[in-house]
Amino acid sequence: MTIRTLAAGATGAALLAVAAGCGRPLPADKEGARHGARDVVARANGHQLRWSDCDKRARAELQQEVTTKLILIPKENEEKALQFFRRKAVVLFVNKHLMLDEAKRRGLTVSATERSEAMKQFEELLQKRGIGSIDEFVKKSPLGPEATRRELEDDLRVDKLIKTAITGKITISDAEREARARDAATRRGEARRRVEALRLQVVKGADFAALARQHSEDEATRNRGGDLGDIVRGRAEKQIEDAAFGLRVNEVSQVLEVQRRGISRTESCFVLVKATGRTPAKPAAGTAPAVPESVRASVILVRTDPTMTSREIDEDIRARKYKEGLAALLGELRSKAKIDTIYKDVLKTLKPGAPEA
Repeated sequence: MTIRTLAAGATGAALLAVAAGCGRPLPADKEGARHGARDVVARANGHQLRWSDCDKRARAELQQEVTTKLILIPKENEEKALQFFRRKAVVLFVNKHLMLDEAKRRGLTVSATERSEAMKQFEELLQKRGIGSIDEFVKKSPLGPEATRRELEDDLRVDKLIKTAITGKITISDAEREARARDAATRRGEARRRVEALRLQVVKGADFAALARQHSEDEATRNRGGDLGDIVRGRAEKQIEDAAFGLRVNEVSQVLEVQRRGISRTESCFVLVKATGRTPAKPAAGTAPAVPESVRASVILVRTDPTMTSREIDEDIRARKYKEGLAALLGELRSKAKIDTIYKDVLKTLKPGAPEA
């Protein structure tokens, strides 16, 4: 985890590691097993992650998911969710300490100026998200102020390694830009043709809902046959809303290109809209308020590459190269490292070829 990851919405919870020898191989975790606070969950080149720290991190991550995504997790499923986040904590622990060790091996240090600038940027992002100052962020951290501040300092060193080993070496050629633009155009053309073919099937009598279940990429409506429910003005993407209100019942729109704001970037989609019902507006009567006109609509949505500016193309290429560079760096560090964990499925991912439990 890095400063950038924390600013993007992570809890900032620290993973506390205690330097120690490798010791005997860790026993595989068994379902329903009880663990003591100081039981070792994972090791990476002599650093140890204990159960209390792993579990605390997992609970913080779970709470973050519940709070930010408004997910309701039944009590009977809580332990299963925690097991997922404990495994995630192990991966983060291993990655972090291998990169910290590599930064030390390379003699990388963070200057006072670099620290000040990074913290300034981090605080600006926290304020944009309504969290407040770094001091407030640290006080609210589920793992406590001391561990959180240590995590922030570790993140600065990891960021320095990433800048030195990956981002500082990324270059983009005109040929790569042209290839990415061609690839985006090809994908857009293929996606549009897919949706046009689906529209033709509907016009010839195919069942819209069945096609939506099979082909739509809108997770929120796909399993309902594309049903959006009743929509009123101002409650949906404007292009979808305008199309729905302009259709007769059971009529299907032309192929629409819709821009949707995603978590990190704008998504481009090709969409078919079908009006399946219409409720006329009702004026206020007595104590009953006025009811606006609504249209029941269904959609088939297929995502595609957005039309990108030259700057967005560069950002896209840079993001891909960063991801590939990070995977290569971690793969190299893991291949040379001594890693063990009670979660043997995670060990197989971290160290391909590791023996089965």
